[in-house]
Amino acid sequence: MLWQDYVFSGATIAFSYALIPQIIKGFREKKANITTQTATITSGGLIICAATASTMDLYLTTALYSVASGLWGTLFYQSIKYKNNSLEDKLN
Repeated sequence: MLWQDYVFSGATIAFSYALIPQIIKGFREKKANITTQTATITSGGLIICAATASTMDLYLTTALYSVASGLWGTLFYQSIKYKNNSLEDKLN
């Protein structure tokens, strides 16, 4: 296994860990805290990174990029589902 796999994996674990409070907050408050555009672009970019990492045999990185993309996908889901709640808060 390449040392780069460990470096990319460590960074991705940290970034993914940082998303967990954001996801929990969104579900608790029923509020879209991330824009749909941000979640879409980030999730898509991570899918591309996962595909690229797999071509370099960085399998741990590939798996963790896929997990991170799924977390951003959850934020995308929240941005769609709770969009109306966020608009109501802004109007009140």
